[in-house]
Amino acid sequence: MKRERILTRALALAIATCLLPGGCEEQPSIEPSRGPGIADPTTAPTRPGTEGTAYLSTEMTQMYHALARPEEERNIWDAVNDYDLQWRETAFFVGMQRVRKVQPLSAEGLKLLDCPSYTSLIADPGRYRARPIRLSVYVYRLIKLEPGKDFAGSRRWPVSDGPVWRLDCGNALAKHPADEPLLVFCAFDPSSLLGKPYQVNKDGQAIYKHKEAEIAGIFYKIYRDMSRGDKSKGIEPELRSYPVALAWQVNTALSRATPPSVDSRLIAIIFIVAAMAVAYLILRRTTKPPAVHRVRRRTYRPLRTPEMEEELAKQQKRRNQGDQEADIDPLLKAASEQYRKEKGLDHG
Repeated sequence: MKRERILTRALALAIATCLLPGGCEEQPSIEPSRGPGIADPTTAPTRPGTEGTAYLSTEMTQMYHALARPEEERNIWDAVNDYDLQWRETAFFVGMQRVRKVQPLSAEGLKLLDCPSYTSLIADPGRYRARPIRLSVYVYRLIKLEPGKDFAGSRRWPVSDGPVWRLDCGNALAKHPADEPLLVFCAFDPSSLLGKPYQVNKDGQAIYKHKEAEIAGIFYKIYRDMSRGDKSKGIEPELRSYPVALAWQVNTALSRATPPSVDSRLIAIIFIVAAMAVAYLILRRTTKPPAVHRVRRRTYRPLRTPEMEEELAKQQKRRNQGDQEADIDPLLKAASEQYRKEKGLDHG
């Protein structure tokens, strides 16, 4: 019984450990790059006397200061048209110039950014226009766009400012990420972060398979375009809506390359319960108590003396010989003899 109690407590402790936050589940580790536009949490400023604590008010203030819009730019942002087929509006180049000035945020600073849902961005894009946001995405395609070649240069983004990179993504928080597409533009090359692509097309486009990333940037607009479709699978191109973000920071999650399908905590609990059940059965077999053999006891018999045995034997002998005198009443015997004499029945 003692061993069974120990086994039961061990099982309860193992299950409780799995249910704790982070128990039995490997959390995705966001590894910031050391390139431009990527945060390094170890370099975040700290308050005097608070070692290792990010001075969030300073970095957030710097971010909002870099994103501050003068009156002229506010009018440009107000003129943005959603749900059209044009992504190169004036606000695009204005926003790209703004995000280039933002210093990368620490991991703590990223958590303070608003993380709107995909549905909210589609339904009310004006609410999030030019506001800093954080998005969790899966990157499918990386395209390099050169000014003067892939898009016309302007005074707000001359050729000397260099290329921009476009990331075709899906919403990582959706059940089917590909059904909720997003576009992300950045002024730095994120290819070193995304790692080796699955393949590179002839036109230089890099293709990835569910490369998870975290985006920090400002929301731009809702852009509409025809999807690529897939003739091999019978999927026809269709007109789709794409929320567009202009990013100053891209963090990649290297611990998961594909979307999770089963909760690892549940798998761990099932495995532990099964292992404990097997151990319990083995313990019961090895510690089975010996069978109890009942000793059949003899019926109680009172102790008899030799005299008692002799008397009992005489009584049994008299009964066998038909002698019943010992059992006749003396008065009844005398009355019977007197009657026999009177009637002359007694001859002698």
